[in-house]
Amino acid sequence: MQFSRSRQRFPQLRVVDSSPSTNDELRGSEAPDFSIVVTDHQTAGRGRLGRSWISPAGQTLAVSVLLRPRDGAGRPVALDHIGWLPLLAGLAMAEAVEATLQAHGSAARVGLKWPNDVQIAGLKASGILSELDRDAVVVGAGLNVAIPAESLPTPVSTSLALHLGRATGSGAGRVSSAASSDAAPSAFGPSTAELCDIALLAFLERFEELYRRYCAHGGDADAAGLRAEVTEACTTVGEPVLVHLPGDQRLRGTAEGIDHSGRLLVRAEDGVEHAVAAGDITHLRYE
Repeated sequence: MQFSRSRQRFPQLRVVDSSPSTNDELRGSEAPDFSIVVTDHQTAGRGRLGRSWISPAGQTLAVSVLLRPRDGAGRPVALDHIGWLPLLAGLAMAEAVEATLQAHGSAARVGLKWPNDVQIAGLKASGILSELDRDAVVVGAGLNVAIPAESLPTPVSTSLALHLGRATGSGAGRVSSAASSDAAPSAFGPSTAELCDIALLAFLERFEELYRRYCAHGGDADAAGLRAEVTEACTTVGEPVLVHLPGDQRLRGTAEGIDHSGRLLVRAEDGVEHAVAAGDITHLRYE
């Protein structure tokens, strides 16, 4: 894939034909702030909590951004604000997916499940992995673009093209042939390569805007208005949830908000409020 739209807007974007992990392409490098690597074939991608991220060639988008957050005076952003970066990436991806779907005639509901899973109609289409790297942070995002229904990695997964219908060429033949990622556009809509480029550009533009605002306020998500935006977009807030915590512990309650550090606030059944920094969330209304 060429990603011509995205490369025109972000000339620092480096496209690789294949990569074990786009995050690893940037980790340990001396590249400048907001350096970007993208591929449509990631062979050993990682997800949150050590899980693998399956990326069939030509059917997915894997992008990583190297961040060196500094405030307006050039000072490093405090470590206790770094947790907002993957949440901002999740917000940017959710909005990019929603905009891409709407632009091509789909009214499918897009949601941001805490901390940063992007869901379409309640099914996961994208995930974010953020990794500290000395004085930098590498934020990686994976997006299922054109994986056919029969090839999805889990029963709760989906891909962008499956929600586009005939208006954008996601009929059986169209999606099944997604591996030929540079196929020409048809009367039904954009090719998979074009869809990847459109979604990537939307994600990068929105993520850059959120990131610059975050830096301008020294990582203070409240002062930048970012906590309010993430909370509004987060479909977990207000829902009954089951939290699978590290150490095989479980917490059942209601998600009531997101605190100043980006942690999910869960009111347990006994009335005690817990700030959850890491864990798997199940929306109980989906059970």
